Amino acid sequence: MTRNLIIPNMEEREITYSQAAKMKDAQLADLYGALDGRIKGLKKQLEVLKDEALERHEKGKARIEGKVYDLEFIKSVSYEYDNKKIYKAIGVRKFLEVVKPVVKKLKEYLAPADLQRMIVETKETVRVKTKKKGGK
Repeated sequence: MTRNLIIPNMEEREITYSQAAKMKDAQLADLYGALDGRIKGLKKQLEVLKDEALERHEKGKARIEGKVYDLEFIKSVSYEYDNKKIYKAIGVRKFLEVVKPVVKKLKEYLAPADLQRMIVETKETVRVKTKKKGGK
């Protein structure tokens, strides 16, 4: 897989809150969309470099040293536990304190109205989606 790497301009200006407050809606939307597109492009480039670094790590490199930056490889492991075994080991009361329901699974067993009544906390986030006019 071949991708061209574009080195970003390191002397970019920082946008302040006061500058953003003075922008017209169209200006704000266009600048946000342009920056979002650049970030997505940079993420793709990072993924290419990360894949190559990991490939070299698998071939025995524990660390890649550069003139300015060093790359270290940090492995993390996550575990999935068997709920039935935990339930049997700690009992129903303790199990109810540690279990966290999976909403996808709950939807198989409960009607939306019933599920709605069981919510004890709501967290709301707002995501901004960018879409280039006249294309993707």
